[in-house]
Amino acid sequence: MKAHAVVEPTEILTMPTTTHRVSAEIRIAEDRGTWIVAFSWQLPLAGASSPLSTSHASFRAVTRDEVIRWACGQIRREISHYTTWNGGVRFEEEEGMRDWTLEVEASLEMLDLFEVANG
Repeated sequence: MKAHAVVEPTEILTMPTTTHRVSAEIRIAEDRGTWIVAFSWQLPLAGASSPLSTSHASFRAVTRDEVIRWACGQIRREISHYTTWNGGVRFEEEEGMRDWTLEVEASLEMLDLFEVANG
């Protein structure tokens, strides 16, 4: 693998949605014994995206769960900044995106508890 390449994700977590106005996605991959992550989100009037890259600028961690938790936190921070920039106006879709990130993190906790119980 190249030292600083954009890579294909090994897993993609996608927010379920019923509208084209809103989307969120977390993409992860293993790279040289660590995990890397990228994410994207879209709300009315704003959004952000990052490449899944082996660059040192990409967030990386030892475990899959760490990079997923980091991406969920980043999405919540960014949509919070969006709300501030938008004069405090919130869209109902924003709450749905925030809830999705919390559900993703909760599912990681449930898997951790399951592994401990069966470990």
